[in-house]
Amino acid sequence: MSHGYGLSVTPLQLAHAYATIGAFGIARPVSFLRVEGAAPGERALGIRVCRELVGMLESVVAADGTGKLAAIPGYRVSGKTGTAWKATAGGYSTDRYMAVFGGVAPASEPRLAAVVVIDEPSAGLHMGGQVAAPVFSRVIGGALRLLAVAPDQPVKAPEELPASPALGDTRTAALP
Repeated sequence: MSHGYGLSVTPLQLAHAYATIGAFGIARPVSFLRVEGAAPGERALGIRVCRELVGMLESVVAADGTGKLAAIPGYRVSGKTGTAWKATAGGYSTDRYMAVFGGVAPASEPRLAAVVVIDEPSAGLHMGGQVAAPVFSRVIGGALRLLAVAPDQPVKAPEELPASPALGDTRTAALP
């Protein structure tokens, strides 16, 4: 079966898939309640396959990748951008979009997985890497700091960070 248009998943299903990849193949049940420790799960993917996927998805967030604005200073990030025309009666709209970024961080030992969906982005930008990736960076970056997750890469100087057209130039943002 091909992927893309015609195949639909909810953001929660997609986040669960990223969490499974980030857990190196262990699928754990989704819960909206706080769970102490790791919930029991079952192997859905091989460890080697998941490590390769995390590595490949890390290239999406590299300086020349479509998801470079998902980068989090001090952390390696793995993820994927997505942009799709919205379904309309009889086909797909060519001027209404869904922008998506999903991923895990830190890539060396994933602790968090998330999916950001922007339904019909505005302000002239519509690509997942332009509008959803910066939101992922800010939300997951803040969560990693709140959880006191140790950085897994050296922090870059502000001038080395990519500018975010959707959220303004974040290169001068102060780190806590």
